[in-house]
Amino acid sequence: GIEHIYGMHNRPGLPVGVFGIRQGPVMAATDSIEISIEGRGGHPGRPHECIDPILVGAQLVTALQHILAQNIDPVDSAGISFHQFQSGQRLVPVVPQTAELVGTMRTLKPEVRKFVKERVGEVVAGIAQITGA
Repeated sequence: GIEHIYGMHNRPGLPVGVFGIRQGPVMAATDSIEISIEGRGGHPGRPHECIDPILVGAQLVTALQHILAQNIDPVDSAGISFHQFQSGQRLVPVVPQTAELVGTMRTLKPEVRKFVKERVGEVVAGIAQITGA
């Protein structure tokens, strides 16, 4: 059987020539997250006639962070981060029709990965339902 597995990864913060080691998983699995939000664009003076995809996206980003804070043991490290949130056009003062969130999910354990992926789907579906997006 396998007795040892070694992996190497760039680690900013460690001085050149220094190696860090520890027991257990160190390098996380990475999954992409891409969420397309379909709202209802319109005039900002009539927000009650719109479904603002920017507000929906902001709710999603916040709610998805709660998955980690409220459901994952800190010892079972997991992370969700977004690096793109795009909607509307610059200098066009209307509530946009769509928004796009792009990010990554990182987990150390397969069971945590499965749980977080399921919860991401549930949160996205739930927020879509309550906002009408």
